[in-house]
Amino acid sequence: MRWFAFAALLFAAGCDSGGFATTSGFIGETAFNEPLTVFHGGPFLVFFDTEIDCLDMAWVEKAYNDAQSPTDMNVTGVQFAWEDEPTIGTFSVAGDAAVGAFGLINQGGVFELYRGQEGTVTITEEGPARDDPLIGTFAVTFTDGSQLSGEFETEWCRNLRAG
Repeated sequence: MRWFAFAALLFAAGCDSGGFATTSGFIGETAFNEPLTVFHGGPFLVFFDTEIDCLDMAWVEKAYNDAQSPTDMNVTGVQFAWEDEPTIGTFSVAGDAAVGAFGLINQGGVFELYRGQEGTVTITEEGPARDDPLIGTFAVTFTDGSQLSGEFETEWCRNLRAG
């Protein structure tokens, strides 16, 4: 019975809303200063203002249709998408860079997409295993001129993967 309780505790610990981050700035006209979900997995690094369990992250994509909401959840967040998995280094998000940045606002069925126009994301530390945290910083300017920056330590999420 103890092993079952311990296994359940370990499973629950691996299925929460991720690491932590401090951010400052805006996505469009929406302030984004308290991310509650902070994950990395597959090619993604994501930050959302709503607590989202790892099990509910499968809707995240590398690209979005401006007119189609990717989820029914009300969320505001920023996402970075690599061509492959994130690694240590500083990466541009400008133009056709290897890393894309998106500001996502989905409220009441209305989806707003902001593309990163310039800026960088820097991974300063990563562990030897893919499920170790990523630690770093970012600063991005979106196409509307809004700016967002932050520091983070992510948690790995197995449900983030390129579709």
